[in-house]
Order: sequence, then structure tokens, then C-alpha cells
Amino acid sequence: MSLSRESERAQDRPPVYSRSATLLPSYEDALSANFGIDTPSTSSSLQPLPVLPSSLSHSGETQRLPVEQLLHDGATLPPKFRVGDKSTAPVVTLDEVEAHLRILGAFNHLKTRVALAQENFGQSRETVAQLNATEAWIVFLCRAVHRFDKWLRSSPAEGSTPPLDVLMVWHSYMLNPHAYQDDSRRDELRHLQNLNTFPLQVVANLVDPNTFDLAVSEEERSTFEFATSNPFEPPYFTAPADMITLQCPFCVAPTRLQWPWLTAIKTGWAQRGFRVQCPACRASIDHEALGVRRFCDDLALWRAHETASQNGTGQLMGRPVHLAGLMRGNAGKKQAAFLSQAFKPLTQEFSPASGAELARRWGWKFRQVQQFCVQVLLVHRDPNKLEATLLQLQNIFSSYKHPERFSIELTGAVMRQGTFIQKMVEFGWTNPRRFASEKVVLARAIARYHAFLDLMAASPTGFCVPTLDIDLVWHTHQLKAGSYRADTQGLLGFIPNHDDNVEENRLSNSFDLTAQAWTERFGVPYSLCGCVVSDDSRTSRTVRSVKALLPGLSRRSSSAPPAPNNPRPDLISSEDDGDEYASHPSDHNGVVVTNDWQLKDQRGQRQERRTILLERRARDVQKGRADPWAELQQRRAGLQGLSHDPAFFRTIKYWGVSTDLYGDYGFGGAACGLNDGATMANDALVQDSIQPSVNFWWLGFDCETQWLFENCLVHIYS
Repeated sequence: MSLSRESERAQDRPPVYSRSATLLPSYEDALSANFGIDTPSTSSSLQPLPVLPSSLSHSGETQRLPVEQLLHDGATLPPKFRVGDKSTAPVVTLDEVEAHLRILGAFNHLKTRVALAQENFGQSRETVAQLNATEAWIVFLCRAVHRFDKWLRSSPAEGSTPPLDVLMVWHSYMLNPHAYQDDSRRDELRHLQNLNTFPLQVVANLVDPNTFDLAVSEEERSTFEFATSNPFEPPYFTAPADMITLQCPFCVAPTRLQWPWLTAIKTGWAQRGFRVQCPACRASIDHEALGVRRFCDDLALWRAHETASQNGTGQLMGRPVHLAGLMRGNAGKKQAAFLSQAFKPLTQEFSPASGAELARRWGWKFRQVQQFCVQVLLVHRDPNKLEATLLQLQNIFSSYKHPERFSIELTGAVMRQGTFIQKMVEFGWTNPRRFASEKVVLARAIARYHAFLDLMAASPTGFCVPTLDIDLVWHTHQLKAGSYRADTQGLLGFIPNHDDNVEENRLSNSFDLTAQAWTERFGVPYSLCGCVVSDDSRTSRTVRSVKALLPGLSRRSSSAPPAPNNPRPDLISSEDDGDEYASHPSDHNGVVVTNDWQLKDQRGQRQERRTILLERRARDVQKGRADPWAELQQRRAGLQGLSHDPAFFRTIKYWGVSTDLYGDYGFGGAACGLNDGATMANDALVQDSIQPSVNFWWLGFDCETQWLFENCLVHIYS
């Protein structure tokens, strides 16, 4: 693999990244300089990312190096990268990215073993149901989350190595950095503060490169088994005798009972129809009741803490009390102010003191909890703060929609990460010998990630969407949670969240804006995989017009198209060097809202627009009117041999409102097992990262409250 031709061309050109204006000179400015043609000023259909002005020059060696020099004389990466107005040492190393890829390969192998176990044991052992591979994987993940919870309760020391399934859940948890930090501040999850770094190198060294098994010491195995009362080996197959211990949410005094993970009538813990009758109070327990009890317990604890603080008795247990989801979107002292504003009026409306009494007051139904809270807030509303309060309530309520104690539903989080892992497997990047001798692809990915950070520094209010190679390095950075927070806060002034579930249309539009901002800032395309087509921007219109007007430019004189003029080989490769698809958009966190017809219409419009742009690009290439970058994209789009589905158009197996949307396994409304956790119904749409439409009927309001709530928030989503 060589980039010598690109580097030789680049050495004869001045750097393009020096600027004193807000944006780099555009491609049409270059056309004007070369051809003497004035280009029209036409606005794009998309609003550009807001870019902060800067007078800094990025043409120095700290940022712009030929990729070959990244590995010169044994040096892995340049000593400094430029991010905004600061320089930083590489925040991620090549060894860390390689270790991460090996671990992803082990996670993928784990899924294969679960499918094989179901196929083999499901035929020969007693079972309550014949599960397909997808259903078996969901049940396995439910058990993996439970095993992670038990490991976390054992106060594990940083550096300890749990089983591979527990590591996989921990890995996906850390890739939601705001939720991970939020939960670590809550007293019941305080042990997360000791787990600020995922042991990438340690685990990668323990993964067998041939079998992908985790070879840990007997001491590590015994430590885990003693602390959790679970075997170290993951439960690849779930039998009828496999039980989970539960606590009844209805009983004031703790009542424990055991119940199967799976039952023949689909009422097991890992099934959406979970039901069990408490032997003490005779109440029927379901997933929703457990989530309501968690919320009411935390609310009662916060109220007791507030009472103790007001009476001068200090903080309970020596720690502040936080509701799950509260810290996301806020910082510093705003949390206490928000709680006082949002929930103090609620405490004036009722007298129950315990969590069980609060839940009984609301009938153990989340819809009634949400309806009551919003109605009270509308009565006690402060017009200047109501909007932010209601949106923050979405974060809090979403954190209790599942029975586990974490603020995100980890089963769905692991499923969505699985689609990203599958892409790495298809690339061949999880092969332990893939980068044994040649690391230019990974070096470029790290350079692109630092440029991605630079783009975020210039667009702090924008929502930047990564490509697959950038996302890999971003994930690796997030697995060093403490360093990630310190690095990004120091470089950007904020800690970027890695949204785990973003509505698909919003994700697609944001990627288009990211690509435009990248090209304007760095002078090269953002993605060259071929499936993404730029909108009819000012640049594309100008290129077609110039080539149509000037003789000799409308037709190619040779069958072989010239290579693009690439001023930044460190940020994009125009060579067919094995990473052609690395710049494919990363859309594993895209979520389709299946019963919102407005969003479905938007998806249809995007599909139509994409078809038009693909046809136009093919026509321009055929007629010789396309620029070399478009020709390269068209050629790569036609390459065979690698699965390359179009981004932001996930295949959905069901549209509409039905239990079939989610299937029979997992936790209802939290993650869709039928589509790898990538679909939701509108009644489950409460995450702050997914913008709902103006219709808020999913909160269960009556008509008058519905009207008030919509009029409070309608302009936010207009």
C-alpha cells in the first residue's frame, strides 16, 4: 500500500488549511481563479453547521503530515494534532485501536457461539421454546446485563477482568458517555467511579487470536464466581431451570422470589410478556411495575434528602441524591435547581412518603406518572423555564422505562453496537493479523478523528455525525472515560455525547451537514465509499456548468479517469488501498420510529432524493461532466465483493403499532430485537437524542393538557 503519488502531488501545492476567514476557500473559488469565471451565489437546501471564526493557521506540522510520515522511523503518530486553537498529543494510540478491534472480533464470535449453542442444544436439551438466532441473542443479552449488574455490585477493582459477555455490556455502556457519567454520580451505581478505563490492552492480550476465547487465570475466574454466584463461562443456552431472583415492587418489606428466564407461555423475565404473582402480596408483577417502583423510590429518597437539607441535618449518606437521567444536558449547580423547580410542586400535591406508596398513588403505570407530573408542572409553571423542564423530564422518564437500574436500556445498546461490529468484521479489520505490518489505514483514521474534533471545536452547537473509521477511534477514546472527559473538556470546552439512538432522518440530515462543513474546512470530501451522494450544492452545479461551457472538459480523452487532486492524503485516500469503505457513514445508532407517519414520509422523500442524485452522478460521469472525486465515488459504488448497504435506510421488518414490532423477547418498548434495537414506537420515544414530532399523545394527556403541552413546545420542533 502506497500513497507516494498523492504525497508527490501534495508537495508541489501550498497547504489548503491556512485561513484567516471563517471557512476555507471553496472549490468554486478555485475554479474562478483557474478559469476566470465568476460563480453564482446559491444557498443550499440544508442550513450549514455554525462555524466559529478563527484566525489560526493549521498549515503547520502539528496537523498536516503525509500519512507515510505518520509511521516514519518507528514513530506511530505525529507528536501533536491541532484541535481548534489548541495542540494536543494523540488522544488515542494505534495500539489501543488495534486492541479494540481484536476485542470487537471476540464480541462477534460470542454472538456466533450463542447461535450455535441454540442450534445444537435447542434440539437435544429440554427447552420451553425453539428460539431462532436473533431471539437467542436477545435472551443472552438480557442475562449478560444481569451478570454485569451482579459484577458491578461486587465493587470490582479497576483492572479486573470479568467474562466476555460482561465486558461486552460494559463496553456498550461506556459508549454512552453522558449516561455513564450521570449514573456514576448516583449512589447506587457509585462503583462506576472505579471503572473509568476499559482494560483494552489487558483484554486484547487475553483474547486468543485463533479462537477469540478469553484466556483468564483461575484466580480471575474464582474471583468472579465468588463475587457474583455465577459461573465465569457465559450462559450460551438458556434452559427452563435457569432462574433469576427478583424483588416484589408492591411489597413494602422486601419479598424475594425466583422466576424462569423463559416460560412456555412467554411470561419469563427475558420475555416481553413477563408476569409473576408475588407469593406474599399476591400482586401481579411486570416490567413496568418494577420501573415505576425504581422511579418512585428515587423520588422519595430525593424528597427525604431535601427535607434533611432544609432542616439542617445534612445530606443523606454523605452524597447528593440524583434521579437517573438528570445530569444529561445539565452541568454544575443546575441539577439541584432543576429538581427543586420540577419536583417540589409535586411533593406539595401528595403526602405519601415511601416509594411503594407513591407508586400505588399512580396505579403502578408510567403513563399516569408522566401525566400527573406534567399536569402539576403546567399549574405551577414558570413560562421562562417550562420548556427546558419538560424536555429534561423526558430524560428522566426514559431512564426508568425498563426494569434494570441503569439509566439506559443496555440490551438495546449492545444490539445497536452489534451493527457497528458487523461492519468492522466485513472490513476484515477484526482479523488479528490485518494490521500486523501495515498501519496506514489506522493512522489515517486517528488523524481523521482529530480533524473531527477540530470540526466540533469550530461547530460547538452542531451535531456532527462520524464515518465508520472516525467512529472506531471515537469509541476507543470513550473507553478511557476519565481521559475522554478531560481531553474533550480541555480541547472543546464541552464533553460530546455519543448518542446511542438518534432518529434516522435527523441522523441523515446531520451527516450531510457534517460532510459539507468538513469539505469547506479541509478541502477534501468527507466520505468516498460511493453510497453517499452530495446534494445539489453550489460546488456541484458550478463544476457541471464549467465543464459544459469549456471545450475539452466535457469529454475524457482517456478511458482511465485522472486521480483526484488530493491535498490532504492524511484525511482521505483516493487510492484503492483497502480502506475504500472506511469512510462509509456510521449509522448504527440510527433509530426508525415506526408509527410516526410524518417521519416515514420524510424517509420516503430522502429515498427519492437519493435516487435522483445517484442517477445525476452516473449521468455526469458518463458524459464527462463530473469532477474526479465524483468519478471516484461512482466507481467505488459499483465495486463488488463487500456488503455495502446505503446509509440511513435500515431495512425494517414491520411498520405500525403492534407487539410484532418488538417481538416476544427483551424489555417492552426499550429495544426492538427484530431490528437490532433500531426501531421504536412513538410511545417509547422519550430519549433526548430523538426529536419527536409535535404530537405528544404518547405522554397520555387529556385533550386540554395535550393542547397546553404542545403549545409550550411546538416551536422547538418547527
